Amino acid sequence: MKLIIKLIKIVVRIFATIVLLLILIVTIGLTIQHFTTKKAYKYHISQIQAERIALCDSFAHGINLYKLSFETVPTGYKHGLFVGGIEPYLEGCADSLTNITFTTTPQDSGNVLIPLQIKGNKVEALTLQECTGKGTIDGDFYDNTKDLGTFLQKGRHWLENPAHRSRILHGGTLFIATPKHVGALHRIIIRFENGQLVCQVRQGTPKAYFIKSIVTNTPERLKKVINLNSNNQEMSNEL
Repeated sequence: MKLIIKLIKIVVRIFATIVLLLILIVTIGLTIQHFTTKKAYKYHISQIQAERIALCDSFAHGINLYKLSFETVPTGYKHGLFVGGIEPYLEGCADSLTNITFTTTPQDSGNVLIPLQIKGNKVEALTLQECTGKGTIDGDFYDNTKDLGTFLQKGRHWLENPAHRSRILHGGTLFIATPKHVGALHRIIIRFENGQLVCQVRQGTPKAYFIKSIVTNTPERLKKVINLNSNNQEMSNEL
């Protein structure tokens, strides 16, 4: 009987030692991961590219439509055990944006963005498809410099406007429009407290797209997706 009790004590001690070793190994591993895992929560905008897009349908009249693409550099890293799964750039731009200027000629400048209305709906985002192909592009649509500046500075503007789907990421795309009577955009100047970015708008023959679908806010602040490339117009609402 004593031998059995002694064996039980030995087994319990061995089991306790193994458990303590496992706890120690896990603790060391989690500590290492905590100090070696990082995620960028801010960014610098390093470059902006802009080009005019031609429309091969008649949904939008009297506008010039432009696609803007962004290149970003991550900065402001956070270290921590659970930051690895968090989306990047949660806290926006590390630079303090002060002004956005659009020039239609080297002499004329101003804030010339205008809204886009399609079938009575104010466009917040849209998807375009190539007129002679199957390729598509999509992005948010901005009709004023204030909201555009908020997007560039905060990074997650869709939290303020539920119809806006995207946020700034490397290679991200958005759209703007200007009235044709002011002429084509020449360049876009984005000023920060410590410098500025100058984007020369790509000239030449624009690539042609048709508007496949749009996203708009209804008066009830619901997001509405309207498929324009369908015999039966499809709509879906969500909060």
